[in-house]
Amino acid sequence: MFEIIAFYIFAALTIGMFAIVVMSRNALYSMSALAGGMIFISGFFFILDAEFLGVVQIVVYSGAIMALYAFGMMFFDT
Repeated sequence: MFEIIAFYIFAALTIGMFAIVVMSRNALYSMSALAGGMIFISGFFFILDAEFLGVVQIVVYSGAIMALYAFGMMFFDT
C-alpha cells in the first residue's frame, strides 16, 4: 500500500516539475525544476529497491548534467 501511495506522489511531483520546465520563461527556474524532476525520478528507483540506480540518478544527472547546463547558460549569457 505504501508503494502505491508513494508512486502516485512521485508521479504527480515529477509531472509538475517537468511542466514547470516546459512552461517557465526564466532559464534558472526551468533548470532548477529540471534538477528537481530528476531527483523525483530517482524516487521511483528507491521505491523499486534499486538504491544504486537511485543514487546514480541523483549524482550523475542532478549533479554533473545540471552543472554542465549551468555552465552553458553562463557561458552563452542567455
